Amino acid sequence: QDEGLKYDLIAYPGSDPRKDIQLQYEGPEKLRLQDGHLHVYTPMGEIIEVAPYAFQVINDNKIQIPCSYKLRGNILTFKISDKYNQNYPLIIDPRLIFATFSGSTADNWGYTATYDRQGNFYMGGIVFGMGYPTTPGAFQVNFSGGSNAYNEGGFIMGISKFNPSGTQEVYATYVGGGGGNAQPQSLIVNNSGNLIIAGRTNAGTGFPHTGTVGPLGDWDATLTELNASGSALVGSLIIGGTGPDGVNIADKYTTSMMINGSNTNIGWTYSLRRFYGDDARGEVNIDGAGDIVLVGSTQSKDFPIIGNVFQPNFGGGLQDGFVLKAAPDLSKVIWSSFLGGSDNDAAYVINFSGNGNLYVAGGTASSNFPIKGNVIQPTYGGRIDGFITEITDDGSSIISSTFLGTDQADQIYGIQVDTSGNVYVGGTTEGVWRVTANAKYPGINLNGKQFLAELKPDLSGYVYSTVFGSSDSQPSSLPNISPTAFLVDRCQNVYMSGWGGLIEPETPNMYPNAGTFNMPAVNAINPRPPDGRDFYFFVLKKGAQGILFASPYGQNGGFTDHVDGGTSRFDPTGVIYEAICGNCGGGTVWPTGPPGVFGRSNGSRRPGSNLAGCNELGLKIAFDLDGVRGGVATRDRRKVYCNDEQVSFIDTLYGRTAYQWRWTVFNTWDSAQLNNSTMVADTTKDSTLNTTANKAFTFNYTFGTAGYYTVRLIKYLPGDCIEYDTSYARIRVGDNPAILKIISHKLRPCNSYRYMFVNLSSNARNIPFTDSAFVWNFGDNSAQVISNADTLYHQFPGEGSYTVTLTLQDTADICNAPLDTSIVISISNHLKAIIQAPDTVCIPNQYLLGNASQGGTNFKWVITTPQGNVDTFYKGDLSQLPYNFNESGPYKILLLAEDTVCGTHDEAMDSVLAYPKPGAGFTLSSDTGTNKIFTFTNTSVSNFDKIDNRLFYHWDFGDGTTSREKNPQHLYPKSGTYHVELVTYNSAGCADTASQDVTETIIPGLAMPNTFTPNGDGVNDYIAPRAFGVTKIDFRIYNRWGQMVYHSSDPQITYVQNGGWDGKFNGKPQPMDVYAYALHIIFSDGTEATKQGSIALIR
Repeated sequence: QDEGLKYDLIAYPGSDPRKDIQLQYEGPEKLRLQDGHLHVYTPMGEIIEVAPYAFQVINDNKIQIPCSYKLRGNILTFKISDKYNQNYPLIIDPRLIFATFSGSTADNWGYTATYDRQGNFYMGGIVFGMGYPTTPGAFQVNFSGGSNAYNEGGFIMGISKFNPSGTQEVYATYVGGGGGNAQPQSLIVNNSGNLIIAGRTNAGTGFPHTGTVGPLGDWDATLTELNASGSALVGSLIIGGTGPDGVNIADKYTTSMMINGSNTNIGWTYSLRRFYGDDARGEVNIDGAGDIVLVGSTQSKDFPIIGNVFQPNFGGGLQDGFVLKAAPDLSKVIWSSFLGGSDNDAAYVINFSGNGNLYVAGGTASSNFPIKGNVIQPTYGGRIDGFITEITDDGSSIISSTFLGTDQADQIYGIQVDTSGNVYVGGTTEGVWRVTANAKYPGINLNGKQFLAELKPDLSGYVYSTVFGSSDSQPSSLPNISPTAFLVDRCQNVYMSGWGGLIEPETPNMYPNAGTFNMPAVNAINPRPPDGRDFYFFVLKKGAQGILFASPYGQNGGFTDHVDGGTSRFDPTGVIYEAICGNCGGGTVWPTGPPGVFGRSNGSRRPGSNLAGCNELGLKIAFDLDGVRGGVATRDRRKVYCNDEQVSFIDTLYGRTAYQWRWTVFNTWDSAQLNNSTMVADTTKDSTLNTTANKAFTFNYTFGTAGYYTVRLIKYLPGDCIEYDTSYARIRVGDNPAILKIISHKLRPCNSYRYMFVNLSSNARNIPFTDSAFVWNFGDNSAQVISNADTLYHQFPGEGSYTVTLTLQDTADICNAPLDTSIVISISNHLKAIIQAPDTVCIPNQYLLGNASQGGTNFKWVITTPQGNVDTFYKGDLSQLPYNFNESGPYKILLLAEDTVCGTHDEAMDSVLAYPKPGAGFTLSSDTGTNKIFTFTNTSVSNFDKIDNRLFYHWDFGDGTTSREKNPQHLYPKSGTYHVELVTYNSAGCADTASQDVTETIIPGLAMPNTFTPNGDGVNDYIAPRAFGVTKIDFRIYNRWGQMVYHSSDPQITYVQNGGWDGKFNGKPQPMDVYAYALHIIFSDGTEATKQGSIALIR
């Protein structure tokens, strides 16, 4: 995907993914395969790579190809089923989610996230001290400010931007100061790539700012705009009255406060603050004119009101909502207004109609909240209601306004508008929400406590209203999740994300919710069973006709996956950009990935402690549910090619569905549009050269004639919500390729560092190169030189090895540009020949022999083969020598180095031992009947009779288990046909493979021994259940004091030799005694067995 969410491995026709794809893991403490997943153990904790998923698209059909991981040492490869058709591309998709920690070593809580048009990921949270991974040149690289809070010390904002794949931190910065705290609550990126940060601070004017609005005091709202590089402020406003602003009721840990002169309990039963983190609700958005709109909550009766607005006065109660609009550069507030009645009110979210009006939504306890128009619910439902209010673009008046609620607590946490002007909202209810007759989708739980609704633009009625939530087997009056992001895509599918589970022990009983247990699961992505305290993602089909996607996601066990406040976002295509406060306290594994993301584990520590803290985590998931999307580009992203060169085009948004692709090539194009690879052509004037509906997301075409060409892709999926998408790519084809060549000459005197370089490059039509065609880089940190001179002189700074690169950048005249070539020169006043060669090689194969000599202008290689043949090669620089090793045995290598200027010589010798590939083979035997033990007899041969003929073995039995024995035995856990593979390799790593299929019938059975003698004589030294057909096991052994001395969940202990308990605990032999055991087994046929009993340990 272009969003960089997942990584895909694509094996094109002609390749062999079994051999060509190898992933090497460097630095892990341990690697192991379990249940198809790869577990990577690092010093920072455990990382899980989810089991792979592979498919091909053949004749319009998406065909899943059985695929699994294979692990040999630290090399991961893929086992591919024989169903793989090598004439079509194979996509191996590990289904890994882009999930990365911030990398902070200071405690770092997650709040808010957003995206930009390029798919970059932005996230914001709070940081308790130094340790946030700020980047050089960022706006604020040091922690500054902060006053003690939450027994953690002070905090300010930490803001990070990651590239679309999450592998690189583009920038990271603190934002805050002045001795007070600061937190972000909502992020959005404008068309200039600047990041808008909405938040709050109690640092007053100590917070970084370019202006203030209002008298300020207590907590104040903030709007901050960082430039696209994160290096400077565009503008920053502190906005507020003398009371708390940007705070919904009170900080999340506050249980009581002074209201009207008395200390008042503001617990959950009273408050708009229904969920942990609701104190930081509010949203920033950008309208069509680029103006910045902010909604939130204020307890300041003197909150700054600007302009002729719809509500200039505070409504009453503890707080009102507020709405304000600011200039794109935050140079001023254009208008601002209260929004509320006589009780408590909070504005949470903001969106826009097609004509620029504002839709604001949130929660209210005011029965006299400003209602207007012929709306769906003009009267207050009771306790707390959601509300939607439509406001004119200039803030002067309310157009329409309605309650939405039951007689219990209901609030709206998301609002969107579709292309037809209909309004969508999402939120939570603690009552019985109205479900319209047209929205009772299959599998609905009518008692669900999360609601989704589509309303008419004037708010006069529902198009539909529905709910979702945990199944009736777990009835609850409480919502399951605290919503964090909301979207309606171009197909009118509705998306909601959120998190559920109690935050204990910090806030016991303050924010009860039902958690994520028993929530709907459709196409679930979580690789582990949810623990009820996870994030949750839900997608409802257009018109509430069914669930498209529903899944929890998070770590299993440990502290609840959550956010501490703020909003995250879906982009318009349905990609979630979610901020998470993750892995608090450590101890469990958050499923980050794919390999290479910026932060794989939580390395934070709580202030003044060695205990693990929290780490903000960015999660990006693409749901691919918004219809057909295509994007065409050349595979190598070039725009100029040579005639008779095959050009490969790809659909950059191929997805996972059986699309139809139609590719068309046209021989017309306006050369003035060279740099616009997506311009829509006027195809009615085009002359069609080639049209193919090759039903593949790749298209190869050879252009025989120079000219300008357009390639059109029409992508089609019948029955999808949007069936077609058309995209274009344009290239220029030339007939003048270049060949680059450079040589070097050392200049006198002998100890000179000055060289002459000769450019011998040419092109097919022998036309002169332009003055700016060539760029020289001398590899010594000197300035690049642009010159097309035949001869160039350069003075190097001193002794050393330098790579000199000549780049041809003339794409106007040369069809294979940009193109480069390099030579390596070594400067030394003391000539020394040095060979870099492997100790061993496998034949037949080509290897590169390295020349690391110090000094020298000419080099002669002399290689003597094991059979006495001599090969000689000459080089004028230190470039590597490719050499084909074809004979088994020792090769002798001689390198003669000469400095022709100084008249000096030196030589070096080395040897390489060439091994032939061994011959792998095996036979198998077994008893007859069922539940057989297979014996594998190794017949592999070395094929090498010189020096070292040792062989090593790796068996893969096809059921996820492996062995390194020479002649292993194996019992299969369940019935089936298994592909057994033996890899035989020698000391040089030269390998050969043999394989056979094995068919077995297993009848589940169980027997439990009651005595063992762990005395090291090799007989009865271990104890374990003896069973057939085991898929899952839990086996525990306890001593007479109830202390568990052994535990295993590995089914292999039931049938492998030396499997089970060896009579030791913590490495120490246990005394002769009677021990108790508890056993639970699940068999391959679904039946289960539970046993308890005693074991006698005898020595």
